[in-house]
Amino acid sequence: MSEEIRALIFIAVIVSVPLFLFLRYSSSEGLKKDVKTWISVWVFTTFLAFLAPNFWLYAITLSIFLIFLTRNNPILKLCLFFLLLPSIPAATVMVPGFGIINYFIYTGPHHVIILVLLLPLLISSRRGLNVNKSVNILAFVYFLLLVGIAFRDTNVTNALRFSTITALATIIPFYAVGRTVHKADDLKKIMFAAILGIFLQSIIGVAETLKGWHLYNGAINALGLKWGVGNYLSRNNLLRASAALGHPIVLGYISAIGLGLYLYFYPKIQKKMRQQYWIGITVFIGGLLASLSRGPWVGAVAMILVFLLTGQKAIGKLTKLMFGGFFVLAILSTTQAGKSFIELIPFVSNDENIHAVSTISYRQQLLDQSWIVIKRNPFFGSANYLDTPEMETMRQGEGIIDIVNSYLVIALSSGLIGLGLFLSIFAAILYKMYKLMPTLKQNIKFRDLLVMDRALFATIIGVMVTIFTMSGISISQQYYWSLLGLACAFIRIAKTEVINHILETNRR
Repeated sequence: MSEEIRALIFIAVIVSVPLFLFLRYSSSEGLKKDVKTWISVWVFTTFLAFLAPNFWLYAITLSIFLIFLTRNNPILKLCLFFLLLPSIPAATVMVPGFGIINYFIYTGPHHVIILVLLLPLLISSRRGLNVNKSVNILAFVYFLLLVGIAFRDTNVTNALRFSTITALATIIPFYAVGRTVHKADDLKKIMFAAILGIFLQSIIGVAETLKGWHLYNGAINALGLKWGVGNYLSRNNLLRASAALGHPIVLGYISAIGLGLYLYFYPKIQKKMRQQYWIGITVFIGGLLASLSRGPWVGAVAMILVFLLTGQKAIGKLTKLMFGGFFVLAILSTTQAGKSFIELIPFVSNDENIHAVSTISYRQQLLDQSWIVIKRNPFFGSANYLDTPEMETMRQGEGIIDIVNSYLVIALSSGLIGLGLFLSIFAAILYKMYKLMPTLKQNIKFRDLLVMDRALFATIIGVMVTIFTMSGISISQQYYWSLLGLACAFIRIAKTEVINHILETNRR
C-alpha cells in the first residue's frame, strides 16, 4: 500500500470523531445543514488530493466540482474558500512555457480556489454602504507600488509573474471578501467555515507530532508538487507538524487564527454546549503546540489578551488567566518533560544554549543588520538586498538567509513607503473597528456584533504579532488579506445596522 493511501486512511480515522463533535456543536449555532455540506466538500477534496494521479487532473476536477457546486451562491463560495484554504496542500508546481519562455508561473491548489471561488466575486460583487473607501484606496496603492517595484530591477516576464502572484495573494482575496458579504449572519457563517478548516488541520497536526509522520508528503509527491519550504523539522526530539500547510510555523499561524475567530462562538446562553466549546479550544491549542513554533504562541496570547481587554470585567479575567498560567508552569516545572517544554517558551530564560533564546538573539541581529540595509534605500527598498554583506552575515548553516519577519521583508524590498502603506491598511481597519465598540456597547441588540468585533479585532492584532516572527511563506499572506477583507465587511455591516437602528428609532 502506497504512503498516500495509508496516510489518507489514517486521516479519515483521526478526523471522524472530531467531525461528529463539530457537527453537533454546529446545531447550537443553527449551521448544521451548512456544516454537513462543508464536511462533504472537505472529504471530497481531501480524497481527491490523495488519489489524483497528477496536479493537472486534480486542478481540473476540483475546478469543475467547485464551479458546479457554488454557482449563483457567493456566500457558499466564500465559505468554501475559507474551508479549503488551509485544507488543500499549500504546495506548487511549475507551469511550463514554450519558445523563449522557460516557464509561465509557479501555481498550486490555493491559486485554483482563488481563481475559481474569489475572482468571479471580484468581478460581480455588489456594492453596499461605502465606509471603507480610504482602506480600499490604500490597499490598491500598496498593490500598485509592489507591481511598479517589480519592474525596477528585473525583466518584464519576471515582473509579470510577480504581479500575478501578488494579485492572487493580496488584492483579489481582500476585495472579493470585503465587497461580497452584506449580512451579519453570512459573516458568521463564513467565520464558522474558516474555523472548521483550521480545526481539522489542527487535529491532523497533533496526530503528525504524536506519530512522527508528515501525512501530506505522499500526496504531494504523487501530485508532482513541491512544498518549497521545510521538510521533516524537529525540536526537542519532537516532529514539528505542518499538516497541509507545508511548514510548522504556518500551521501554528492558522491555529492561532482559528482560536481567535472561535472566541466569537462562546455559548453564553446555551451552557450545555460549553464543554464541547472547550474541546474546540483544546484542539486549536493542540495545533499551536504541535507546530512547536513560538511566534504563533505569542500571537495567540496577544489575541486572548486583546479579546479580554475589550470586554467586560477585563482586569478580573486577566488576573485569573495570569494565575492559571503560573499554576500550569509550576506543575510543568516539576517534571523533566515539563522543563523541556518551558525551555521552548520565549522570554523565560537568558541561557544562550537554549534554542528559544538563541532564536531571539538571531531575530535581534536580523533587525540590526536589516536596518543598515534599509537606510541605504529607505524609500523604495532594493531588489538585491539579499546580496549585501550585512545579509550575508545572516546566512545560516542550511545555506539560506532566513528573514523571519514579514515587516522586514516589506521594508527591504519596497522601502519604508511600502511598509508604511502596509501598516496603514491594518491601522485604518483596526481604528474603525475599535471606534465601533462604544457604539455597539450601548444597545443589547448589538451584542453579537460587539463580540464579533472583538474577536476579529483581536485576531488581526494577533496576526500582526505573529507575522513579526515569520516571512510571507505558504498561504500566510492570503490569510491576513482575507481576514482584512472580512474586517472591512464587518465594518460596513455594523455601520449599516447602527444606521438602520437609528432610523427605526426616529420613526417611532
